[in-house]
Amino acid sequence: MTLEITVTPASTLAIEMAPYGLRGPQGVAGSLNYGVVAAEVIGGHRAVLASGLYAKSNGTFAQALCVGLSSGAVGVGEDIEVQPNGKIIDMVGWSWSVGGLIYLGSAGGLTQTVPSAGQWYVVLGVALSATAMVINIQNPVLL
Repeated sequence: MTLEITVTPASTLAIEMAPYGLRGPQGVAGSLNYGVVAAEVIGGHRAVLASGLYAKSNGTFAQALCVGLSSGAVGVGEDIEVQPNGKIIDMVGWSWSVGGLIYLGSAGGLTQTVPSAGQWYVVLGVALSATAMVINIQNPVLL
């Protein structure tokens, strides 16, 4: 988008406005999912940042600010559908302890092991069953 502004004395200044915000595919009607462009190869159902990188508990505060879980695997530059809350069910390969908290691990990983001292404690949600969780992302706390 270009915005033209007239200034005094009579001259015109053209300003090029860059697109802003997160871009990506629109989520399913009635969902709160949104799109983020992958800045690295992203696996499915991994914790991601608004920048399109993996969130991680062993980095900086900014690297622990998870915005949601990826819905599927994508390559660099591709759109990631991000789920910021709600249920994920019937995930093959998960084996959660029912009722246990699920935390942010390294490289976007999800774990039920509490992070170590010096890492960011980020609750991502709670296990509903061995293969299901409710996403409820909390603010990072440095241990």
